[in-house]
Amino acid sequence: MTSRTGKKAAAVAAVAGCLLWAAGCGEPTHEGAELPTLSVSHWTDATELFMEHPPLVAGSTVRMAVHLTTLNDFSPLDEGRPSIELRGPDGRVTTLPGSDPLRPGAF
Repeated sequence: MTSRTGKKAAAVAAVAGCLLWAAGCGEPTHEGAELPTLSVSHWTDATELFMEHPPLVAGSTVRMAVHLTTLNDFSPLDEGRPSIELRGPDGRVTTLPGSDPLRPGAF
């Protein structure tokens, strides 16, 4: 390989490398990206709440896993129907009704 051919190959490789690098610097696409799972733990004197859910996005539907346990004997709650209240900055409250237990302690 001549010196001129080697320089041309090196220049092509450098340009290709820069193009590949630049292509990776754009905004990431979020199509099909998996959202993180968020969790909440809260205790009262009588119960423990553990809840998992995806991020809440206005206008979209989410499914939450809610686990409720009594603290006096650490048994799961197996009756009732929980609800979640969201209070906006304007003080308006939105109530989301829960479901019957899927299994003891899991709503």
